[in-house]
Amino acid sequence: MHKLTLIVVLLVAACHAMPRRRNLLPHIVGGVPVNKNELPYQISLQYFGEHMCGGTIISDSAIVTAAHCIFVGYESEITIVAGDHLLTRDDGTEQRRAVRKVTVHEDYDDNEYPNDIALIILEEPFTLNGAVKALPLAPEGHDANGSALTSGWGSLDWEGEYPDIMYKVSVPIVSDQECIAAYGSDVVASNICAGFPEGGKDACQGDSGGPLVAEDLGYKYLAGIVSWGEGCAFPNYPGVYTEVSYFVNWIAKNLPQ
Repeated sequence: MHKLTLIVVLLVAACHAMPRRRNLLPHIVGGVPVNKNELPYQISLQYFGEHMCGGTIISDSAIVTAAHCIFVGYESEITIVAGDHLLTRDDGTEQRRAVRKVTVHEDYDDNEYPNDIALIILEEPFTLNGAVKALPLAPEGHDANGSALTSGWGSLDWEGEYPDIMYKVSVPIVSDQECIAAYGSDVVASNICAGFPEGGKDACQGDSGGPLVAEDLGYKYLAGIVSWGEGCAFPNYPGVYTEVSYFVNWIAKNLPQ
């Protein structure tokens, strides 16, 4: 199949696979540009060289992302780019890796979106340095609180433009009760939600699979994975993330021994 045709197929697949409310490729709304190498754990997950989703480095050879970012049958077309800042320019710090193995959570349901998590094992490990670093996982069972940082190359507003540079935004983690009040039973125990009641700041299209990073334990750790939400930064609709603390054992089980 011609490369262009494959890209079209992937884009169509993205439209069908996207979470019911948020576009499959959510962007940062209400944030600010990231300084170069400021968030060395953030990666760009690309199909045919085009940014599709975010993800997080958890070791020199493993990436955590959202399950809905994986198109079954096209795993060999994924490239993971670490150390990037401006997507359209060589920053001199990028490291590109092919994928050896992709594991999507066995209970992921692309109609309901629970268990929206996938683990990617790289063909060759990254060289960890100032521009490329691993981020610790949330402790098993820990409920993050306070403010958390989400980041990516997603659109800057609902159905808006996609920036060339990485953006970040800090959002408060909200209680399960507040999130359920917004979304009802669509929110499950393995979700964590974050956002302002008035809206205005959120992840958006293109940020899916990217990190929600908390610091309430005195250090930065991966608390969530960008998953879905009602639009981007809409009032009274916080962003919904996969809660990493629920999946620590699953990740460990699927890492190479």
